[in-house]
Amino acid sequence: MSNLIYKKVLFVETYTARADGTDPFTVTISEQENRLTVTYCHGAFSTSWSNQGEPFSKFLKRLDDDYILKNLLLHEGKVFKLDVTQDALIARVIGAVNSKEILKTEGKLLISSIKNASDDDSIHDLIADMQKDHENVLSEIWGEDYIHAIMQDANFDYIGSTRFFINKIWPHVRQIITEAK
Repeated sequence: MSNLIYKKVLFVETYTARADGTDPFTVTISEQENRLTVTYCHGAFSTSWSNQGEPFSKFLKRLDDDYILKNLLLHEGKVFKLDVTQDALIARVIGAVNSKEILKTEGKLLISSIKNASDDDSIHDLIADMQKDHENVLSEIWGEDYIHAIMQDANFDYIGSTRFFINKIWPHVRQIITEAK
């Protein structure tokens, strides 16, 4: 990271930096609003927490990356990864057949339904297709709340600009949070 510029106005700390190979980005830590904001060339991410009973910068330092990122990226676009989801669902069906939760013929039919999904299908389309002829089998494999359980097995990935943020910008943001005054 190069050219770190630090500025504090009242209860707001602002850090502007440039990570190798990236445009400048800004990290703002607002003690008064308990808000973390990161602005970079593809947009901005911001989140806040209610009063946690300690200085906000200290609170941020003790949080793990996954928790902060989950809050920062809460409303970011994700894309459904059909092929990875199909593999996970098929593995789950095979496991159910092997453990004798369902009959082999039921498993084959359900796997065929999963494999027949179109590249244009969403996770909801896939579940609806599976429900048509296999609703009883779905509940035997994934339980009574099988729609929610299948959604947990589904695979989603962030869109490109968000992956760029996570891979290129976030490590430097974490360093700034760790070293914040």
